[in-house]
Amino acid sequence: MMATRLPPKAMAKKLVRILRAHHPDYHYLKKVFQHTRELLDMGPAPQAKRLPELLTEGEVLKNECAVALDKQPSEAK
Repeated sequence: MMATRLPPKAMAKKLVRILRAHHPDYHYLKKVFQHTRELLDMGPAPQAKRLPELLTEGEVLKNECAVALDKQPSEAK
């Protein structure tokens, strides 16, 4: 069974208790978390796929008319 996760705020409080004694600055923390991500074998999350753009009502009607005209038998060739 998988252990339950701590909320991010609670985990941050635990990390603060550990790190506060070291008087970290921004760059130090950045490197600490960079190494942490490497040790956890984590990378950035994959980007969400974008949904296709929807056609407007006018574009749908225009497309339907073009399809209907295309399906009509040609009169004389």
